[in-house]
Amino acid sequence: MEAVLYFDTVQLVTVHSFPIGVLHRSFQLAVILYIAIYSLYLQKGYQEYSTVKGVIYTKVKGLAYADHQGEMIVYDANDLVYPPVETNALFITTAFISTTQSRGNCSSTIKCSLDGNCTNTALETNGALLPICDSSGHCLMNGWCPLENDTVTNDITMIGWENFTVFVRSSVLYEKFGIFRSDPSNPVPGRNLFTVRYMLGNTPPASCSLTGCIISGDVDWTCDLDKEDSTCQPRISFTTIPGTFNFRYKAEETETERALRKVYGIRVLLRVKGEGGKFSFFQMVITIGASAAFLGVCTVLVDLLMLFVSDSKYYTKKFEIFEKSNENK
Repeated sequence: MEAVLYFDTVQLVTVHSFPIGVLHRSFQLAVILYIAIYSLYLQKGYQEYSTVKGVIYTKVKGLAYADHQGEMIVYDANDLVYPPVETNALFITTAFISTTQSRGNCSSTIKCSLDGNCTNTALETNGALLPICDSSGHCLMNGWCPLENDTVTNDITMIGWENFTVFVRSSVLYEKFGIFRSDPSNPVPGRNLFTVRYMLGNTPPASCSLTGCIISGDVDWTCDLDKEDSTCQPRISFTTIPGTFNFRYKAEETETERALRKVYGIRVLLRVKGEGGKFSFFQMVITIGASAAFLGVCTVLVDLLMLFVSDSKYYTKKFEIFEKSNENK
């Protein structure tokens, strides 16, 4: 029973030793420096943080041209940026195919040898099939004619689009603090004004001309809100994402005619990220209190060194067994 029924208590032992005292104070000094330099100064442990919510708006300028069958056709940003306004995104056309179509009957893509191979009123990708096999060996269909030829050639590729400039402006709100920040309204090259060539990074513009590319842009509003407003400016970076991009839209349309345009180009997707830090007395107290717990570790380390390095005198003073039977002696 005695092996189980016992009670431990702490015994304080004061050791007068210059080397041990220096070692103990050195450990404590290291902890204090860690709190002051790393936790408070470098990690800004005296600040609390707020995420940001923001909006991004862009403006594109530039000229490009296409050499179509020996004729040079000039296009500006109003022609090649579609749609003109998007939320946190933009699209610049690098190549397109335009097909003028009207409602009527024409050959489909379904091959046939007899009229019986064509199912009446069956819906095909481009229209409704008719029970007629025409002279080209394809089922006749009713829909928008003629069908689009979406084979991209250099004849309809824009030249010079990589020199377009994109002005990226943003405004953000640090919700927790109710603080608003906005990028200057004037374009500054390299800060909020970029060429498409720069945004592509190491991706050659020629590889995007006929297939399109996707660019992801980050507008980073990480700021120290204790400093002057002028020091809080966004840092914008771009990454080209592997892949292609194209879509179709109707450039012109009446009830019976339309101009169908399939466009390839640079799709830019932008997002706001970051956080803002501001002085908080309570956060500073929490940081100091959490880090100060390491001061107790200093005593434990020195205690362990004394137990395992010094002679048995410290051990006998540190640990003493008190027998109840000794009370009356």
